[in-house]
Amino acid sequence: MFTTHRQMRDGTNRSRTLRLESLEDRRMLAILVVTDLGDDTLANLAGDGQLSLREAVEAINIGEPVDGIDPIAGDFGDNDTILFSGALFLGAPKTLALTAGQLDLTSEVTIAGPLNNLLTIDAQQNSRIFDIAENDDDYVFNQLTLTGGLNTALGEQGGAIRSFAVGSIEVRNSYLLDNGTTGNFAPGGAVWTQGSVVLVDSEISDNRTEGTGSAGGGVFAFGDMTITNSMINGNRTLGTFSSGGGVSANGTVTLNSSTVSANEVLGPGSSAGGILAIAGLEMTESTVSGNQTTADTAGGAGVSSEGVINITRSTIVDNRALGASSVGGGVRTTDTDINVTGSIVANNVAGTFSDIDPGTGSLSVEHSLVGDTTGLTIPPATNILDQDPLLGPLAGGGLTETHSPLPGSPVIDAGDPAIVSPPAHDQRGAPFVRIADGDGVGGAVIDIGAHEVQGIQSSDFDMDGDVDGQDFLAWQRGFGIADATATDGDADDDSDVDSHDLAVWRQQYGAAPPRLGTATSPADALDAVLGIEFGDSESDESDGVALQPVVLADETARDQVFARSISASSAHATVAHEVERERASKRAAAEWSLAKDAIASQL
Repeated sequence: MFTTHRQMRDGTNRSRTLRLESLEDRRMLAILVVTDLGDDTLANLAGDGQLSLREAVEAINIGEPVDGIDPIAGDFGDNDTILFSGALFLGAPKTLALTAGQLDLTSEVTIAGPLNNLLTIDAQQNSRIFDIAENDDDYVFNQLTLTGGLNTALGEQGGAIRSFAVGSIEVRNSYLLDNGTTGNFAPGGAVWTQGSVVLVDSEISDNRTEGTGSAGGGVFAFGDMTITNSMINGNRTLGTFSSGGGVSANGTVTLNSSTVSANEVLGPGSSAGGILAIAGLEMTESTVSGNQTTADTAGGAGVSSEGVINITRSTIVDNRALGASSVGGGVRTTDTDINVTGSIVANNVAGTFSDIDPGTGSLSVEHSLVGDTTGLTIPPATNILDQDPLLGPLAGGGLTETHSPLPGSPVIDAGDPAIVSPPAHDQRGAPFVRIADGDGVGGAVIDIGAHEVQGIQSSDFDMDGDVDGQDFLAWQRGFGIADATATDGDADDDSDVDSHDLAVWRQQYGAAPPRLGTATSPADALDAVLGIEFGDSESDESDGVALQPVVLADETARDQVFARSISASSAHATVAHEVERERASKRAAAEWSLAKDAIASQL
């Protein structure tokens, strides 16, 4: 202990006594490195000098080495870490197939796979993947793909992860795909937790619950749920009284720069196709699209909540409540407030209140587009009411998928002109700025909705002053290319070529009709635009561009050839993970369907 003296600006002297105290014991937490991607019982894994994931989990649980293998650093304690040796991957994806059942976690841990999601853990439809004991710990899963988790018994929740812990489950940079439960009262197709969920830069897709009372086709949480830069896609519930096709939370759901799409609730007495947020919803720079309910009295095909719903600079479209007495196709609450700011809520379907059902609560709408105001009182002063927002299909171009406004959309540069300092980027993240001049008139003003048009959109890809079949060919050849330019078929300046660029072509087609050579029927004309011929192998030219002849017998063959050509184009895309390649192939089939409709309608 000693005393220091200091002269102050006013000339006085002040002193204070300093005490030297011992610092708290700070330990480096244990880091275990998995060196074996095999699985078996602990007894059968012992003695080989390698550390499997099952052995690493057991070491964390008991706080001491298993099979004589020590941590590479630190000591066992709270929040230890399990990593995987890079030598197992060498840049190639690998799968760890569980053969001895679920992995039981009883102590706080972070489990992190290699970069670029090279590790898949597959339960092979035999068990869930991780089961977390009752405690107050937090658990982190990073850079993993979890798939094939399945539980079939009564009350067996969580297809991939079940947690009785009241702390948080944090999923980062990961994919949870094709997991499920089939028993009654078994909510949470991919994740079920007593606590809260944090989802960052991840995807929860194609998970399901099938039994009665099994809410949350993707995720179920008793606590809050925070979703950031993530996709909740294609999840479903099939059972009676099983709401929340994508996510179901008893707490508040916070959605940031994320997309909830194509989730379904199919059972009687079930609602909320996309999101069920009991305590409320905070939605910012996000998209809820294409979700569905089918029960007669279902509501909130996109979003349903018993708490306050705040929707800011977001897009809620194309959600469908198909039941005869359904309500609130886009957004529904019972008796609390709905506040919509700078957002699109349109093209949703329900028996009544297609877009918004505020129940007995209040509704505030500012600087937004609402497509159907039947039964609602919304002041027109700052809003666009009862109009089609003219949006393209759900497509990529960033971290998550969005609906880009097509040329001529009323939402372009139609937001609040007073907003000059919003977040730097729209829902897709960098480099897509949040305020841009999308119509070339009057300077840059923020768009309504989650997606900001970056500039004037044109599908004149060959820059010859018209939009014709040759521009379609440019799009087709450029489909899937990374770092694309306008000449590759990028109409919306988002550096990729996808279904939105095709939609822009379709909208702008006809400034000058395409020259289709000697084709005489609509089918032959379609093939001429695609560079495909019937009956012979002679070369042909259309609008000055040589086409590659292919002899085809029928429409099915044409479909196959064009699907192969799209697949070849997709190979140019830089895809970091096998799951992304699978999703791209699914989108390719959709692109082909769009292409046929687009061209055939113009011939």
